[in-house]
Amino acid sequence: MKKNAFTLIELVFSIVAVGIVILSIPLIIKQSNANTIQSQNVLGFYNALTLMETIKNKPWDTNNLNDFNISGEYYILETNGGYNCTLDKSTIPPGQGGNPNNPQGTPTAQIYTKKGLGNANRRRMCDPDRKQATANNYDSSLSSINHFNNHKLEIKSNGNTIFRLETKINYARVNFGTNQVAGSLTPTNNTDDVKEITISLFRMPAQLNAQGVEEPVAVYKYYAANIGTDIPFIKDNR
Repeated sequence: MKKNAFTLIELVFSIVAVGIVILSIPLIIKQSNANTIQSQNVLGFYNALTLMETIKNKPWDTNNLNDFNISGEYYILETNGGYNCTLDKSTIPPGQGGNPNNPQGTPTAQIYTKKGLGNANRRRMCDPDRKQATANNYDSSLSSINHFNNHKLEIKSNGNTIFRLETKINYARVNFGTNQVAGSLTPTNNTDDVKEITISLFRMPAQLNAQGVEEPVAVYKYYAANIGTDIPFIKDNR
């Protein structure tokens, strides 16, 4: 017999199927948007890490630039951290390994020394001119680590800004602690032997928290030490 209409059961199943499809559409759109945001976040993460790699390979301080430009190396600078460079002016008395004809004795090695960040008693390459570490101030030359303080960088896609990177450079004081007490890194307003590099990654348009404050997607930190004889990584892209 020829059937001219849907049965009640067929109609019910059709309505249920259409309902499932309609209810699934918002979930599919939501998941698609989440995947798009995550893909964009990966782009932001890579840009933040690239910027960090660029900054940490710069000379440690403005007062390292001249030495770095000449030799590719730079000296340990004076800081207020209590590990100041000192010149060894001790001498070997006459007849004890020195020149017996020199009544003043023979001077030992005339080098600047500096306590290490760990248990080492000396580090070479202290600056012979006793130059002081400088304040962390932004400079458009971006030629040293401290020049990146308050540096901002926008990341664009199809002409639109999708991320903003903000860099902060602060001095930090190192406390290595003991076997019983954990060490610490404490920000300080004075020059010291460690610079804390912080890069914050913000999505655009601004993402605000419940208090209406813009929150970063991610925050990256790196600690650069005033260690001397440091040669930044150099890559030839030719």
